[in-house]
Amino acid sequence: MIRIEVTQEDIDKGIRGSACECAVALAATRAFNGRKVAATAQYLCFDHGKQIPHKHIVVPTEVALWIHAYDLEQVVKPFSFIIEERYVQE
Repeated sequence: MIRIEVTQEDIDKGIRGSACECAVALAATRAFNGRKVAATAQYLCFDHGKQIPHKHIVVPTEVALWIHAYDLEQVVKPFSFIIEERYVQE
């Protein structure tokens, strides 16, 4: 299991509407030891933009709702969620 902690710093530094630079992407990249992660309301994507097929993890519903609120510039608070590595898909 990997715990992803979205901090206030991630929220402040993140770019709303940017899959690669949003608060969740910043937090996930940190949680995966600097491996670049793109975050959407459906997936965390690895190897995004490369010529090889990328790996992805389906995000929990609460994460999808948080990302929607964040992108709509609603007030959001720091939170954390757990990803189980077994859900990484090719």
